[in-house]
Amino acid sequence: MLTTAATIGFFTATILIPTILPSVASTAQSYTISEQSPSTLNFAIHNIGIILLLAPIGIILLCLDKEISIKDRAVLLGFALPTTFLFFLQIRWVVLAGIPLAILGAYGAVKLLDTKIARTTKQYLWIAILGATLMVAIIYLLQLGPSTTNYSILQAAQWMRNNTPNNATVLTLWSDGSLIEGWANRTSISDSMMAGQDMPQFAQFLFARSGNLSYLNHAGAQYLVIRDIYYEQYIGAFNYSEYWSIREEGN
Repeated sequence: MLTTAATIGFFTATILIPTILPSVASTAQSYTISEQSPSTLNFAIHNIGIILLLAPIGIILLCLDKEISIKDRAVLLGFALPTTFLFFLQIRWVVLAGIPLAILGAYGAVKLLDTKIARTTKQYLWIAILGATLMVAIIYLLQLGPSTTNYSILQAAQWMRNNTPNNATVLTLWSDGSLIEGWANRTSISDSMMAGQDMPQFAQFLFARSGNLSYLNHAGAQYLVIRDIYYEQYIGAFNYSEYWSIREEGN
């Protein structure tokens, strides 16, 4: 049963991942800074849909399933809980949450539709009550949003949206490219710090610092965006003159 649910969940997640990635930027183009920062239930439903409803049921049924070993339960829940927590707070690598949620959602659906399992009305009632309780908890967490939002990049994106031409090319330090491309509606060239040029199917607009610098010179980046944290915590770790020279050549 778990294998079937995992298979369904994996293929569901492979459909969700390409949807979640661009929607993070594209759904917020007309929002203000205050609307951009907190996570919303509407955002979650837009990205994962019915899985948000089935995943809590899947968690309950997984814990009640005596056919699944404690080790298998621990592995799946151990993967699901941290990534779901990241999803609630909109932390980096948020898309990873789509995989365990899809597996749990598929498992919940398969189990609910399994006619071989005899359940009493009381058992179904308890499942419904526990599922509703988890849903309330999820909705509450989705409304909290991150408590330490860095508004500097959002303000920079807002300024660019209002003061630069639509075809402006912006050089950013990872991971601000999606905001520039989506919210500010400009073309971004981002330094991924993670060898982005080796993963063209995952991040086509990311270029590693040691990668295709000739592209940056050819594109002629007109604006440079770097988060303050890179200066405050990592000063000396990068060759900033390289970026400034690219900017000057672009101008």
